[in-house]
Amino acid sequence: MKRILTLLLCACSVVGMAQKRDTVFLKARNLEGHSIYIDQNRNAKIYKSIADTSYTALDREHKMSLKALSKYRTKSFKKSSTLDIPRKWYALKWYKGKYYVYAPSDWSSARISISDSTFIFQQMERTVSLVHKIAKTGADRYSILRTQEYAKRRSAVNIYMVDRKRGIAIFENLYDDPDNKGSSYELMVDLDKIRNYPVIVNYSPQHKELEFGFDQPDFKALLKDVK
Repeated sequence: MKRILTLLLCACSVVGMAQKRDTVFLKARNLEGHSIYIDQNRNAKIYKSIADTSYTALDREHKMSLKALSKYRTKSFKKSSTLDIPRKWYALKWYKGKYYVYAPSDWSSARISISDSTFIFQQMERTVSLVHKIAKTGADRYSILRTQEYAKRRSAVNIYMVDRKRGIAIFENLYDDPDNKGSSYELMVDLDKIRNYPVIVNYSPQHKELEFGFDQPDFKALLKDVK
């Protein structure tokens, strides 16, 4: 019996040591339990929350958005082929020369779902767009012509596959702002490949906390080799 207890204690000790090796704290836990840490365990449960796609559910609000967008369908409207673009995406972050996925305090990370007729963008709120056309403009370049429900005009989202094997892409002009004449970029990762990257977790058990500050990717350098 004593030997069994000893073995169990040793096993628990090994598991505890493994968990410590998998976790790197960027902000130590305070009295309220809040902490920010890197979880390098690719089997961590947090990936299941990150991979959640419930925002694409055809609920009442989604149906209302589709109804509002239906007036922008032309008589010649046809569903578009999604070509070889991954359909589900999650925000990818850059910190000290490495890529991470992020589990924010308020779970407002950018998420994207592309289908043959809709482009859904989820962050603080969900925005549903009607897809008019998906075109391949280069070996690793795509353009999606869409009408957003709130913008009420057509605009293009450009997708640049920076690293197809690793599932990394840059989305240009996700936010349709008619007053912004420049381009905006968002780094995204194929949802099927999120486990290739460690997670930075903003653990906030009591209330919303300030989000972690990431580094700005060098989009110019990343786009340079996209064909």
